[in-house]
Amino acid sequence: MECILALLVLQYGFEMNTKPAYLAAAGVGAAAITAIFIKHNDAVKELARVENGITRIIRLQNTVKIRYVNNTQLLEYLYLKYNVSSASELGKTWQLYLEEKEERRNFQMAERQLDQCQQDLLRVLRRYQINDPAIWLHQTAAILDKKEMVEIRHNLIIRRQSLRRRMDYNKEVIAGKAQAEIKDLVENYPKYGKEILDIVGEYEKDFS
Repeated sequence: MECILALLVLQYGFEMNTKPAYLAAAGVGAAAITAIFIKHNDAVKELARVENGITRIIRLQNTVKIRYVNNTQLLEYLYLKYNVSSASELGKTWQLYLEEKEERRNFQMAERQLDQCQQDLLRVLRRYQINDPAIWLHQTAAILDKKEMVEIRHNLIIRRQSLRRRMDYNKEVIAGKAQAEIKDLVENYPKYGKEILDIVGEYEKDFS
């Protein structure tokens, strides 16, 4: 503005030719306006870029918050489901689960192998015509060790003797009761006493 006033004074006050100066001032003004316009456009673009960046940051922040809430809820659900109170405890429980799963798998494999071995043993025992070979599936040590076989025989003898004693005792008790009942029948029905005794005699003859 001061430059324009000075040119006017020179033009009208001193009647000087100021046209070149006007042109120079206009050029300088145009250059200044162009520079300001370019800076303004750059500033607008930078502002838009910053605003886009802020918007993107806000979206990312919201996404992180949502994921945090979801993960927190999932973690709380897992704590409740597996009855734990921390991630460390959950990790220990998970490790124990993996170990138990592996042990069960090994146990199942061992069971299948045992079943196969038992079937092989049964075939061998049947080949040698062993009576009741299934019994030896649970007494395989006796097949390989004579001492174990002697021990099993000893136990079988003891069990057989005990069983015989019980059978003899039961036979005596039953026979005693039967004799008492027969005696009561004969006393209560003396008319049929001889017939009752004959029937008992025939029965004893058949089972003696």
